[in-house]
Amino acid sequence: MIRFFPLFYKELKDNLPLILFISSSIIATGLIALSSEIFFIQLFIAFFPVPITTVLIPFLLTRSFGNEWRSGTHLLLFSLPVPRYTVSLSKFACFLLFGLITFLLILGSGHYIIFNSGSSAVKNFLVNFTITPLSFWKIGFLFYFTPLFLFLTLAYVSESLKMLIKAFHFLIPITTFIVGMYLYVKLFIEFLRIIPVSAGGSNSFTPYGMELLFADFSTFSMFTFLFSVALLLFGSFIFERFTEV
Repeated sequence: MIRFFPLFYKELKDNLPLILFISSSIIATGLIALSSEIFFIQLFIAFFPVPITTVLIPFLLTRSFGNEWRSGTHLLLFSLPVPRYTVSLSKFACFLLFGLITFLLILGSGHYIIFNSGSSAVKNFLVNFTITPLSFWKIGFLFYFTPLFLFLTLAYVSESLKMLIKAFHFLIPITTFIVGMYLYVKLFIEFLRIIPVSAGGSNSFTPYGMELLFADFSTFSMFTFLFSVALLLFGSFIFERFTEV
């Protein structure tokens, strides 16, 4: 771990301007959302960065690896007297932290808009669907940060496979995504046979329905986390064994 933090700090420093720019853009988006007087427009603007950052941050991870390959600095990094997976994980951790920052900023603006709304209709909606601040953050975590973590690990595996496969690098990202998502769905179906979701059924949107919905998506989140960690370990193994300097 002592060897990890200097490398992590180096990655954070290299990507700090990009992190600050995108974080500032999200803050600006939240302020624009607050300037509107229509609640649903506020929500749309506040949560607009969610699908963008879910795709953008994994792309930036692959771009960061690509910049190392093109500049040749990966030769220096992977020749350091540390395990090679430590080098690759430091880069992954930097962008995972970036994802956490965007999660906090987006959900923070959404939280403020929803729970400080003066609309009686919004307040009744929160009461009828038992949406509390805690459940809001839980659902936000499940719908945003969990998929982001999965896509980041897929991007990480894609870059590791470039160490193993020396040709057709342009096909590796899309192939990794297709195969990874196929395995994800296939294994998730098997996972549900072991740990079934709650019996929310058609009553998921009733009083206490959000608790049932959260229970359902907790299963999804648990599997996604385990699958992503497995991908992370696999990618780290490839980096460690097949990176040539």
